[in-house]
Amino acid sequence: MKEPPSTIQVMAYVFFIGGYFCGPQFSLKHFERSLQRNRSSDFRIPITNVLTKITLIVVLLLVILANHSHLTTTYVVETTEFLEMTYAKRFCYWTLWGHMVVVKYSLVWTLAEGVVILSGIGFNGKSEGTYLFTLRRYILI
Repeated sequence: MKEPPSTIQVMAYVFFIGGYFCGPQFSLKHFERSLQRNRSSDFRIPITNVLTKITLIVVLLLVILANHSHLTTTYVVETTEFLEMTYAKRFCYWTLWGHMVVVKYSLVWTLAEGVVILSGIGFNGKSEGTYLFTLRRYILI
């Protein structure tokens, strides 16, 4: 960049939803180039990939809300019922609870990945008539 970014450019970068969820995994320079390319050129977004990710997020979120509402931090920390369980039962509960935390974070990262695809930040250009979207270097769990 030859000149410092304006306040609006910095705010757009900081509050971009794909970077807001999982931290900006891309530079401000790359973000600006992506915005310029989106304004000046046409590229096809792999909408089936994005819809698959959104469907996955919604299904997993519904499963978590419907079946795992008892796996809460409040239950582990504040109830005497949990403390009265055997150690083996508490260990299994902690394992399930920890797994659900990882799944929830993965849902957020998957949502951010869909946003990065939709915004065109993961777009790398064309190769033999197909559009390339590379996300590995932008969103890492």
